[in-house]
Amino acid sequence: MRTQEKVTILMAVVSFITGVLLYVRITDYYQAADLWVEHFDSYLKTYIWVLWLLVGLLVLVDAVFLYLRYKEWDIGIWLGLGSVLIIFALGLVQFIRVPNYRDYHVTPYLISATAVEKKINQKTFTFDDRPIYFCRKTDPFYPQVKRKIRQYSLEQRNDIAYIDMKKMRRVLGEKRYLIVIRRAKVKSNNAIVYTYKGSQGHSKIVTFNNIQEPHRLKSALNFIDDGE
Repeated sequence: MRTQEKVTILMAVVSFITGVLLYVRITDYYQAADLWVEHFDSYLKTYIWVLWLLVGLLVLVDAVFLYLRYKEWDIGIWLGLGSVLIIFALGLVQFIRVPNYRDYHVTPYLISATAVEKKINQKTFTFDDRPIYFCRKTDPFYPQVKRKIRQYSLEQRNDIAYIDMKKMRRVLGEKRYLIVIRRAKVKSNNAIVYTYKGSQGHSKIVTFNNIQEPHRLKSALNFIDDGE
């Protein structure tokens, strides 16, 4: 087999592998971004831009290579192989340095004080109401509890809303704030309140207080998964 034919086969193999790597990462990007990403920063924008740029360069190099091979220009074959190898190396780098898309997902997500008031004070709940994490950001256990709730949300793909009670008091005023807190049965700085419609059609509020304690948080999250 002539050297020219060997180089052509090698280039075809490298081009195919490069194309597969780029296809996998581009597909992953759009699927994962649609699922997790809410705000695209410059890193994500650059990442997908480079992937598409490499696709364009790969197609261009292959097209030029076929033209030069048709013209039987030997040096063009080596230039084509060198270009494909460079694109392969760059594609491999992009394949390895895949972004952590989950880091871009905001959960637990902030809900407004008026939305909490409306939800807690309504007389009838729905079957798919989401729980609310009542917290005080000044509480020393807040970072730990929020981290565990975030971990749960990412693993179960079940986002939980949260409200800072200090901010809620400021927005609603003392009287309206106390009505919400009493109806929600919140008695601690870290609590999960679950509003839902039971199997018999009755609207219920179930509150898990002191969820900084691991067993209480576990009970709250299990309840979210299993319901009654």
